[in-house]
Amino acid sequence: MSLGSPHSEAMTNETDIEEEARSRGVQRRRSWIRLVIGVVAYAAAMIAVRVWGHLGGTDPSRFLWAFLPLIPAAWLVINITIRARQLDEYQIKLVYRALVVGFTVAIFTAATLGMLGISGLYLPYAGWIVVFAGGVSWGVTNIVTGAVRQF
Repeated sequence: MSLGSPHSEAMTNETDIEEEARSRGVQRRRSWIRLVIGVVAYAAAMIAVRVWGHLGGTDPSRFLWAFLPLIPAAWLVINITIRARQLDEYQIKLVYRALVVGFTVAIFTAATLGMLGISGLYLPYAGWIVVFAGGVSWGVTNIVTGAVRQF
């Protein structure tokens, strides 16, 4: 038996729902801010490697430079994992679809480029083609399914 009126109980529920929606909005904004920071840091690391890393040279330090982008990449992985753990079942369903498409496109792009390599076609940036194909297909699928608004 409730001591309050049904009207006050309904208001509490509406208030709880509004507070949860606000909280989810704050989580989503923080996630996007951390994502942008990670992407900018990754781009800066890639530029630094390209400018100062001497990847085409013979200096052994070039291998350390090649690993520099892993620092912001780790930041991105950690923050994306944190955000993924905050998603509800519906949001996970949307994000999962995009991941499946992006992963599948990346795998088949890698297989196709591998076959072209075996046939004698020299593709020095084949890895980047795989990254681009997987990333773009993931992003487009996120937009089409509406997952981008959830993540």
